[in-house]
Amino acid sequence: MPSIEIVCVGQIEPIQLLEMPFAIETETGLRSHRSPSPLWQAEFDKVGGCIYHLGNPALRDPQCEGIFFASELLSKEEDDWFHFVKLAPEYAPSLKTLLDSLLKASPLDKVFFTSDYQFGPHPQRYKRPVKLQKFWQMHNEKKIKMNAFYELKR
Repeated sequence: MPSIEIVCVGQIEPIQLLEMPFAIETETGLRSHRSPSPLWQAEFDKVGGCIYHLGNPALRDPQCEGIFFASELLSKEEDDWFHFVKLAPEYAPSLKTLLDSLLKASPLDKVFFTSDYQFGPHPQRYKRPVKLQKFWQMHNEKKIKMNAFYELKR
């Protein structure tokens, strides 16, 4: 089950979010939901901030009991969807708004965008920061990898 987690680096308290078409859990402790061995926990442990876990729309209902994951957010147009993070068209605009808001909320103008899928490709950490506009260009070109760590800048 794929997960998407976003860290707003340096943020002390989570921002109030507008209504999103998908579930979001926020925490001030940077703890990945993935277990038993989260891919990016070592990266999270190096910084402070707030973490935003993205989840399937049904998980917005407090009565919904299930594992918090984001498979329904991903476009299934391609057979290799588990290799790339390509948001379904109905969710991409909201994620764009969320990432922009988090970059503005970060005192360091820095956000980590991470994905984790136990059956996905070998994990990759992209060392160079990516500007938000470039990130979306890469997303649209199906170049955002699954099991990857991206540092986003404004």
